Amino acid sequence: MADYIVHKAVERSALSAKTTQALEANEEWIITPKYDGCHAVFLFDDGKHVGTLSRTGEPVRSMPHIATALLDTYPLAAGRIAICGEAWSPGLEFNEISGLFRRHTPSPQLGFVPFDIVPFDHNGYDWQQNLPTLGVLDGRAYPAPYRKRLAALLDQRNPKAPPSLLIKPRHYEFVGTLQMAWDFASVMAQDHKRRTDSFYDGAILAPANGKYIVGSGKGGEFIKVKPLISYTVQVTGAALDFGTKTGKNTAALKFMLDGHEQKVSTGLTQQQVDEITAVGWDGYHIEVEAMGLTVNGLLREPRFKGIRTDI
Repeated sequence: MADYIVHKAVERSALSAKTTQALEANEEWIITPKYDGCHAVFLFDDGKHVGTLSRTGEPVRSMPHIATALLDTYPLAAGRIAICGEAWSPGLEFNEISGLFRRHTPSPQLGFVPFDIVPFDHNGYDWQQNLPTLGVLDGRAYPAPYRKRLAALLDQRNPKAPPSLLIKPRHYEFVGTLQMAWDFASVMAQDHKRRTDSFYDGAILAPANGKYIVGSGKGGEFIKVKPLISYTVQVTGAALDFGTKTGKNTAALKFMLDGHEQKVSTGLTQQQVDEITAVGWDGYHIEVEAMGLTVNGLLREPRFKGIRTDI
C-alpha cells in the first residue's frame, strides 16, 4: 500500500509506551465521529481548486461539486490550503460510497465532512510525481493545535453559502485523563454504531493541542476508537479441520444471527478447539464481540469471548 500523504489515525495499541505516557499528561481532548467513508484532500491555491487526492495521493475526480462548495463556504482566496475530510453520506453504505468515490466522473450524491485544514507545499501539479506535503512548513510539523484548525472549519463558514452536501463537522470537547477520554469516546462510538448501523465507524480521539504531522501517526495526535458490540448467540455446530503443518485441530463455531449463519474462530484457545473437536458445543450459548455488521448482515471481525452459563 502506498504511503499516506496525510496525518494517519492509529489504534491505541500502536502507540509506544513513551507516547502513551506523554498523552497521559494531557487533559484536554476533542472527540469526533469516525465516518465510514473515503478520505479525501481538497487543494486550493489562492482561491483556485488545483486538485483532489485520496489519502495515498491518487487523483479523485468524483467530487467537483464539493470543491465548489468549499470555495463558497470558506475564505480560501489566499495561500495554499488543504482541507482534509471524509467523502460520506448518512444514507449510503461504505461499499456504495467507495464505488462512487473511485469514479472518474462526478458523483454528485456524495457528501463531504471536513475535519482538518492545513497549509500545503508543492513542486508543481503533477500529483503522481510531486505529491504535496500537507501541514509541513520547512520540514517541521504544522504547529497550529487541532482545536484551532477545527475552529477554523466551524467558525469561518459563510452562512450565506448556497445549499450543498458539505456537512458541518461535529465534535465534543472533553476534559479529563487519557483513560477517561477513551472511555467516553468508546461510549460515543458504540452509540453511533447502534443507532446508525454502518454509517459511522467509531470515533476519533485527539489531544486538543495536537499538531499535524504527516506519516505513521504514532505520535497519538489522532487515535481510532472502534466500537465493539456484544452478541449472545447459540452454537448450532462447528466447522472442523486439522492443520497438517501444525499438527493441531482447528474449529470455527457456527451460529445464527439475524437470519444469517455466522462463524467465529478467533479467541478460541487450543484447549477449547480440542474440546469442540472431541465432544462439540452444540446448544451452548456463547458471547461474541464484533465491530457491528457488514452490508451482507455478517459480523465484522467477530471474536469469541466466552461461554454464557447464565442463560
